[in-house]
Amino acid sequence: MPKDSRLKKAAKEAFTELLEAAAAAANIPVQSKDSMQLAVARWSLVHGYTTRLIKGALDFIEPAHGIEAVVRFVELDPRRWSA
Repeated sequence: MPKDSRLKKAAKEAFTELLEAAAAAANIPVQSKDSMQLAVARWSLVHGYTTRLIKGALDFIEPAHGIEAVVRFVELDPRRWSA
């Protein structure tokens, strides 16, 4: 987490938006464990993809194919993730 309070606040707001979107897409309460898990999984997937892309670790694939895979995964019906 950033040490700068403004960055910390912005990071929390961005994650809260993602959490709310995950909960709404899955039609589950935003306070639920499932919505938190969906948000963390989606955030991690996108972060991992972009980190590898920036570092050149995915140079062997066409960028469009990589981001399409990420988007398809994120758009999967989140209700199937619910316990």
